[in-house]
Amino acid sequence: MLNKVIYFIGKHMINSINQINKSNSEFLYSNYNQRQFNVLNQDLSAPEQLKISNFKKEILPAGYFQSVAFVGSSINLLKKQPDVHCMYCNVLMLSENQQRDFISEVKHAKGKALINGLNKYKERLPKTEKKICDLLITTAENHPNCELNNLLEELIKEKGNKFLQIEAPNFDKHKKILDEIVKKAEHLTGQAKIQTDESIKNLKNSFIQRDEHALFAREKFIQEIGKYIRIEKKLQKANRKKQNTNRENLNYLETIKNKALKLPSIGTYSNFLSNVDDFIINYAGKSNKRIAQRLIRPIISSIDHVKPRKLKGEDTAANTGLACVKCNMEKNYKTLFEFIKEKPQIVHNPQNFIDNVIELIINNKFKQLYSYPAEFRETVKKESGITLNISRMEEFLKTKQKS
Repeated sequence: MLNKVIYFIGKHMINSINQINKSNSEFLYSNYNQRQFNVLNQDLSAPEQLKISNFKKEILPAGYFQSVAFVGSSINLLKKQPDVHCMYCNVLMLSENQQRDFISEVKHAKGKALINGLNKYKERLPKTEKKICDLLITTAENHPNCELNNLLEELIKEKGNKFLQIEAPNFDKHKKILDEIVKKAEHLTGQAKIQTDESIKNLKNSFIQRDEHALFAREKFIQEIGKYIRIEKKLQKANRKKQNTNRENLNYLETIKNKALKLPSIGTYSNFLSNVDDFIINYAGKSNKRIAQRLIRPIISSIDHVKPRKLKGEDTAANTGLACVKCNMEKNYKTLFEFIKEKPQIVHNPQNFIDNVIELIINNKFKQLYSYPAEFRETVKKESGITLNISRMEEFLKTKQKS
């Protein structure tokens, strides 16, 4: 009797697993399909991302530089102040409120209102972002009814048309590669075939019609095929009975991807494309809010550890200062000594930062920050050998004690 019960339970479980495996493929592919991006929304493939400016890091989680409660209220209070100098590059940084106000000002603006918003912090921005602002302002003058994302769409047409002029003699060669991809795709089965056929259709349309999207179609196609390969690998592990089918699909998908790599890429035209072009390519089609966030990201105020946490730096106010996001990311896990050695021009900026902080403390009477300059000075001296002058703060504290 017990054997029959075990047999019945086992059979029921096997049927359930088979049913799950049957729908697994459809679920994985449909789940991905819901997240399909417009051809202009996709991120570049890994090799092309290497040439994008260092602070273009969409992979960082939202609020990465805002999650700083661990260092206590004193440094957070300082971070909320507008126009504090970065302790590395000395740029005037934007507080969270300034960032919010800028985004609100430009995200639905057009014409003169948009131009005024873009001009507000333009002079503080690094070289690439400043060029982008100038380009957007010029385009806004020519297209006064366009919002930020529409301006980038206008610019993308110009970039695409340049690409077409360069690639015009090679379209016959591209057509042969596309034909080879189509032949390989005929051997696919199941959802892999359905999704790949759709991707091939979009790829062919862009190249055969020779529209301005052709420059980006190859990157999007490779990204999609890479996703299908990962799905097939998951299915292969989940369903042992269909391992051979999944293996064949995997082989054909890999071949298709390799053939697609022979099509012209953004990286092929590194002399033709600049960091400004990278920005246009990556953000055309995205929301106005996201474009505005990216434009001013380099100069947003963030909390940085003087001695990196990876090197056992403490989560204390004494071991932290304010740096713009650009410098924060460039410093990364370097010590302060290493970072100054790499960029000797910043050697006097920690002093400028602490002078700025002392000014804020005295003018606003921030009692929480009274001990911060002395603590920060000790950390900087220990980590770089630089001795900061905080005599003004010491005089202020003596005066406070007498009164």
